[in-house]
Amino acid sequence: MTFTVDLSEYFRKIYTGFPDRDFNLVAAFISHVENNGLTGWKGLTKSSASVPLDYPDREERVALAKEFNLWHSHIGFPLWVPPRDGSSYPYTSDWVIHYQRFPSQDRIRIVDYRHHDPFNLPTRDDMK
Repeated sequence: MTFTVDLSEYFRKIYTGFPDRDFNLVAAFISHVENNGLTGWKGLTKSSASVPLDYPDREERVALAKEFNLWHSHIGFPLWVPPRDGSSYPYTSDWVIHYQRFPSQDRIRIVDYRHHDPFNLPTRDDMK
């Protein structure tokens, strides 16, 4: 299954300035999604509406994630961390790529790339 991958205006501006290492990780993610969809990506991929119960602004985060169909995938920077249970999938990493997921259209729009901890969602402006 092939997907279309779009970049938000914000992400397009910052992506061209990434160090080669980060640029190449994101390019690998884009290539994988264009050719395979999100199936088989090595990194953990999940809805950003899965917010831990102890976050003080949990309701706002869940609402934003649902409004914009926000998801995130671990990207492998600085390195891939294998699952704690010894299985082969999914891996995690310190950095994630944030995107809007449009399953009915087989399309995503990448909106941000940032450190996973603390977990901050993209802003509304990032999604333009």
